[in-house]
Amino acid sequence: MSSNSESLDTFDAIILGTGLSESILAAALSRVGYSVLHLDRNTYYGELESTHSLNGLLNYTENHAERLSPPHTTLSLDGDQFSISLPVNSAPSITNLSYVTYNITDEERSLYLRGIRERDASITKSSASPEVSSTVESQANSGTDNSQSLNSTVELEGDKEVEKTTADAELAHKDETKLNPVLQTCISLDQEHGVCEEHKLAYLTKKSNKFILDLTPKLLFSRSEMIELLITSDVARYCEFRSVSQILTLRNHKDIEMVPCSRADIFSTKSLSMIEKRILMKVLTLCMNYEEKKSEFEAFLDKPFVEFLKFHKLTPSLMGYILDAIAMVSPAASLLQGLERTQLFLKSIGRYGPTPFLWPLYGGEINQAFCRMSAVFGGTYILNRTVSDIIISKHTSQVTHIVCNEGKEIKCKWLIVNADYTRNILSGAEQVAPSRQISRAIVVTSGSLRNADGREETVLLSIPALDGASPPVTAIELGSSACVCPKDESNLRVVHLTTLSKGAAEDDLHEYVDLLFTRNEEENKPRMLLACYFNMPDYSEGGRLSPLHPTNLYITPGPDANINPDNSVLEAKRIFQELCPGAEFIPRPPNPEDIIYCDEQSKAQSPGESFAEEVSVNSSAATDQSAKEEDGQSQSDGSNNEYSSSTAQSDVVSHVTNQSDTCLESANQSPDDITKD
Repeated sequence: MSSNSESLDTFDAIILGTGLSESILAAALSRVGYSVLHLDRNTYYGELESTHSLNGLLNYTENHAERLSPPHTTLSLDGDQFSISLPVNSAPSITNLSYVTYNITDEERSLYLRGIRERDASITKSSASPEVSSTVESQANSGTDNSQSLNSTVELEGDKEVEKTTADAELAHKDETKLNPVLQTCISLDQEHGVCEEHKLAYLTKKSNKFILDLTPKLLFSRSEMIELLITSDVARYCEFRSVSQILTLRNHKDIEMVPCSRADIFSTKSLSMIEKRILMKVLTLCMNYEEKKSEFEAFLDKPFVEFLKFHKLTPSLMGYILDAIAMVSPAASLLQGLERTQLFLKSIGRYGPTPFLWPLYGGEINQAFCRMSAVFGGTYILNRTVSDIIISKHTSQVTHIVCNEGKEIKCKWLIVNADYTRNILSGAEQVAPSRQISRAIVVTSGSLRNADGREETVLLSIPALDGASPPVTAIELGSSACVCPKDESNLRVVHLTTLSKGAAEDDLHEYVDLLFTRNEEENKPRMLLACYFNMPDYSEGGRLSPLHPTNLYITPGPDANINPDNSVLEAKRIFQELCPGAEFIPRPPNPEDIIYCDEQSKAQSPGESFAEEVSVNSSAATDQSAKEEDGQSQSDGSNNEYSSSTAQSDVVSHVTNQSDTCLESANQSPDDITKD
């Protein structure tokens, strides 16, 4: 394939996929002045980290199966360049997707799904415009500040679309018999089984737009890399959070108990003896300060973390608390890994609430928040756009340009690709493919695992393996206050279960679902209304194509089995520092009032230079003074919470608190220090 490079559109960076790592990199590169083209093959943001409505999730099976057919990727030589042809009609690699609904049969459930598809198709044909958000393009003008206009456009268009869709759905349900006889048959099935109105699948699908279901749910440690990045970059202004209320564990595979993680919890719990409390406090104190007490760990440096715990004579229940609920590591984890995870857990307690975790409201909003920042600083976004070919120079071993599915060729300096795009790119005898799989389940229930009175809480539950050999299971229970399901009298909840795969997701997790939930109303458990099982790859590491090794092609990691997304942040930082050595990683944007916009001549300057001149001398001086004051406060602060008195960060936290219902106002309080006597 030959082309005249002078006639091609040119960007400094082309990024394929809107996963978390790619979105962070887009913001970082745009922020320092590089031109970014961000493409996604889907009509939504997030790739494997996306969110869907309930009907969207139910329809995902058929649509996804059509796009997940085995791709035919070829590598060809044309003159002085290689061409890697990618599958045009590909989808995120979700496999083994299946549904279970209370006590109806597979045939009856297929009628539901058919009815939903036919109803949605009728609504779409009668009311939806053919141009509605199939392709989204947004590019900020280099000479104006577009943050306010971008916010207004996105929010107004979103509100209109949601309002229109909701109105159409309500109209369709007023006369379901005329619109869709199949769905009417589904409703009669509910009546035959004697299901109450709020538990009917037809009722749930009617409330579809009230559900926000994450393919990859994540909790954020309050001292994590992600939280620090959100604060320092000021991207936190686009996000809202809710503090996790309780951390639970399943003891003896039947009793749900609260995990004592702070000093107050440990000495107030009645499930531990006084000797166990003292042993647990001693071990947690050692883990909290392991850098200062290296002599205590010298004998275990080449041993698993569990050997260190056994040496201190922890009982099986105490070891379960630490391994499954606090460190969240397997028994085979190394000493250093166990210590680091335990320390992060303990340091995060008390910063924003009684537990170390925050839940990001509206699911994939973090990805979109970084994309929004990239767009504000000049990034171009196009959804529903696939790439058919990657062109690599034979002489330089570098990617020169890409070819989109409609034939348009775009030149780039760097190509950054989501790992899921490369899962079947042939590279000699090798493939870029994950070595592990993740099993996931999304369960819609009526009632809470912990609170029979229906009180709203966000809960993290750690479940030890039932067979003693499989990986543990992590469950996150969310209610309407977490913005994932409608609020009504049936006390709906959404529970996410995650574990490393041994086989198909339903085989790995159905025992845990049966253990936690019931399919009838006789048992004293929450009732399972709908369960969706699926597998996804564990892309915890990026890589390069082999044996070509294009030096300007970077493969970013996708989601992994951890509940914390720090790996994505660290990989984005690593790639950014390789591309822009010495540059600051997503610095805080200047105050729009302090920006002086340059004339058109500034556009001819090299990337990264023009933006620096947009900020006035007064703004630079104010920024320097603010940095000095922040440094002075940090040095004078003698507490363990290094951010507890930071003025700049307190301002951001206050801003986020004003637009969310989180417990972020506690940011200026000292954490519950586990090391105190």
